[in-house]
Amino acid sequence: NGTVMTINTLCRHIHRANKHAIPELPAPEFPEIKISPDCPSEEEAACEMFRHIYNIFRDVENLRMDPTQFEKLRGDYWMRREIVAYSLSADSPFKEYLKKFGIN
Repeated sequence: NGTVMTINTLCRHIHRANKHAIPELPAPEFPEIKISPDCPSEEEAACEMFRHIYNIFRDVENLRMDPTQFEKLRGDYWMRREIVAYSLSADSPFKEYLKKFGIN
């Protein structure tokens, strides 16, 4: 994840060994992504995939419900996993195209 990458890069930069144990992140609640068989294009398949991984509309809705909570929403951000934590179902259309983004 980003924290591990940052710590490792910093340690390399200052020529120190990384002595920090970073706990494993939990698996995503729904790690398998199934793209709709009716998906009309590669671009729409990519949108479906990324909405599954990170649904920006969730953040928008939370902010719209109470804009005064911006700092709290930003500080208590919900857990998101990187794309490599997900996989595409075997029958997903445009699978080869979507693998270019790094998904399994």
